[in-house]
Amino acid sequence: MAGYLFAVTLSPRGFTSADQYGVSWRSGLRTKRLVWADLHDIRQVTPPAAAVGPHRPQDVAYAYRVDGRRFLLPYLSAKELGDEGFRREVTLLRDVMNEQHGGARVADPLVEAHIARPAARYARRYRALTGRTSRTIFLVALIALIAIIVVCTTTFE
Repeated sequence: MAGYLFAVTLSPRGFTSADQYGVSWRSGLRTKRLVWADLHDIRQVTPPAAAVGPHRPQDVAYAYRVDGRRFLLPYLSAKELGDEGFRREVTLLRDVMNEQHGGARVADPLVEAHIARPAARYARRYRALTGRTSRTIFLVALIALIAIIVVCTTTFE
């Protein structure tokens, strides 16, 4: 009960904000910050169709570090701001980031390749789960389950 009261009344509220030092966000009990120098890009991403449900945003924003790692920016989504407001906020963040970098920042091909890996990994997983192999595995498991049920019911009679 005490945990519930803490979570409802005293827990810090989540946010995503930008200032002269970088982008910061709070979710749960921690605040994270990415300084502008460590920021490679901020991108609008549409989650795969399988990940989008009735209560999940259609578009989200990710901040990418110079090593290619990405961080979801909570409370910065099409669900929270509406489509037009979301696009405007992401564009504004990217403009501020470019201004902080001096406009001379060139995209690093190694970082871009690292950023592209999760999308390729998801595509491979999706093909594996929806392709012929998954149907074959399902049928083999179903036949094994039926065999186990038949063996168990005839053994105990």
